[in-house]
Amino acid sequence: MKAFWSNDRYVLSILKTASLFDDIFCLTWDGTGIGIDISKARIEKELWIPVISTKEKWIKSKYDYVLEHYGDDNYIKNNVVYIWDDLADLKIIRDSNWSATTKNAPKLVKKYCNYVSEYGGWEWWLADIILEYMKINWVDIEFLFFN
Repeated sequence: MKAFWSNDRYVLSILKTASLFDDIFCLTWDGTGIGIDISKARIEKELWIPVISTKEKWIKSKYDYVLEHYGDDNYIKNNVVYIWDDLADLKIIRDSNWSATTKNAPKLVKKYCNYVSEYGGWEWWLADIILEYMKINWVDIEFLFFN
């Protein structure tokens, strides 16, 4: 379970102004019914991030989605920033340019992430991860917040 807070939304809006990404979206396995409705309510309505369903519950579905839409494996290795905590995401977590997860993620997921937030999926995790990514990319965070 993930929770999102006002700081997550605020930091995400700051990230968008930093122009570090061409696309920001959430990949989910939720394809129909209440699952996709919950994902859309929590992520699209609260964070203004489009939710895309891969609809297939197999280990490579999210990786394959990115591969099909953005090119080849080199694109993933050079451009993709991936944030999540699912064991089924291991391939894209491992092969992404940069990946991050929460403190309560499975150990195997943490092993392959560049950054593990000190927060769990029910706290300020997303804001923490975004701020860390901006910091390592030499974004003047204080300038973005104060100007």
